[in-house]
Amino acid sequence: MTRRRSNFLSDLPAPLAYTLGWLLCAFAALELTQGVDGIAAVWPASGIFVAALLHLDRQRRLYTSVGVAIVSVGANLWGGVSLIASIGFTVANIVEGWLVFMLMGADAANRRLLDHPINLFRFAGAVIVASCFSALMAAVLSATFTPVFVTSWISTVGLGMLIVAPVILFVVQDTVRLSSLFSLRALWAFLLVMFASFAGFAQAEVPLLVLPLVAVSIATAMIGLSGAAFGVLLVAAIGSVLTALDLGPVGVFFPPIREQVLFFQVYVLALLISSLPVALILTKHRRNLVDLANANRFLEAAEEAAKVGHWRHDPEEKTIYWSAQARRLFEPDEPPRTLPEMVERFTDEDALRFSGLLDTALTSAVPFHFEGRIAREDGTT
Repeated sequence: MTRRRSNFLSDLPAPLAYTLGWLLCAFAALELTQGVDGIAAVWPASGIFVAALLHLDRQRRLYTSVGVAIVSVGANLWGGVSLIASIGFTVANIVEGWLVFMLMGADAANRRLLDHPINLFRFAGAVIVASCFSALMAAVLSATFTPVFVTSWISTVGLGMLIVAPVILFVVQDTVRLSSLFSLRALWAFLLVMFASFAGFAQAEVPLLVLPLVAVSIATAMIGLSGAAFGVLLVAAIGSVLTALDLGPVGVFFPPIREQVLFFQVYVLALLISSLPVALILTKHRRNLVDLANANRFLEAAEEAAKVGHWRHDPEEKTIYWSAQARRLFEPDEPPRTLPEMVERFTDEDALRFSGLLDTALTSAVPFHFEGRIAREDGTT
């Protein structure tokens, strides 16, 4: 009994944290609700629940689901929703999160890092399917089956999962590159995004909605995928609050509330679509550079241990690249700079064999292996 209680208590902190985050985001979204259908422009709570399912183990996922279900009913009742509708919304929110979890591979989902393009695209597809399914479920269970309700649910819940869940998962999964996210460079990048968001959404005299896009692009270039995700999240949060307070250009150019919500959703979605592909390319490029540096380091260590080296010839530039160990084989002399000079460095017998292999390689572009005796300038071989 003591051991089970200890395990239960040790499992509680993470589910409680996710449940509390869900509740706070739900209250904030309900306060900012603008549509006559009672749905906010973005529903970040769904993203928090999905992130919890993709991050936690089986037992903690169950605890989180129970906690979110309880606070969801309470939050909807507090927002003025009837009991039947609150239960319907809660069931739909729980089902949509678990549907994303299942489509991402169930128990293997927490091993699918979203900084890999195939996993991120799979996540986006899972979100779209889950949003559509939960919208239909919520409409049926709450007896509010209208086109406006269904489309609003799909867009708000879908954006919430697409924006919030990746940010949380990048933090909890990518512990190796987490330091760059909390560096001074990241601080300046996110301050720029915040300033651009306030400049774009806090006033309507000058149209500056392009500034957040520029700022997110800069954050993406400086930090990578995490910078893009955090940047979009900051723009969505600041833009939602300022638009709800009717301070920016959205309310001026789109007086009907429903049109304001639609414009803001399209704006955030466009920001997400335009930044993530570039971020994925940059992340893949940086990962390839790290892999290449590691492979080169291992190769140099292996060559030094085996006393062998490698070289590459550029036919256009007529230049030769020598590995570190290959340079050591020619010491104390300098390594050859051209192919004819390389042929002359070998002894007569080996130079003839090397020249034949070299002619074949130049016509076929096939690498070859060669062992020969080098004639040094001091007369030794």
